[in-house]
Amino acid sequence: LDEIRRAGLPVELHLEGEPVQLPHAIDLSAYRIIQEGLTNALKHAHAGRADVVVRYRPDELRIDVRDDGRGPSASDGAGHGLVGIGERVKLYGGTMTAGPAAGGGFALTAQLPLRGAR
Repeated sequence: LDEIRRAGLPVELHLEGEPVQLPHAIDLSAYRIIQEGLTNALKHAHAGRADVVVRYRPDELRIDVRDDGRGPSASDGAGHGLVGIGERVKLYGGTMTAGPAAGGGFALTAQLPLRGAR
């Protein structure tokens, strides 16, 4: 988050639930999901701010990255990172959505199952 802030995009982190020790692969995937969402907000969406919400639930980790920008367009080269994130999430039996957010901006949401992952 500090790197994105230094690049000029204000970003806030919100944690919900009781943080738990994550398996290494899930931890790395969560990091990459957040990194990709914030990189897209900075480089492609021309956002003025972004929010990251990490929700620890008993059976899953949910990540929401939302910005107030216009989102990537087909002509700016965005989207390849999102495809990679989607493939990574599927490897762990999770789900991912990315697209325009209700009320404006762009939203990336990923759910990674934790049952049996510890």
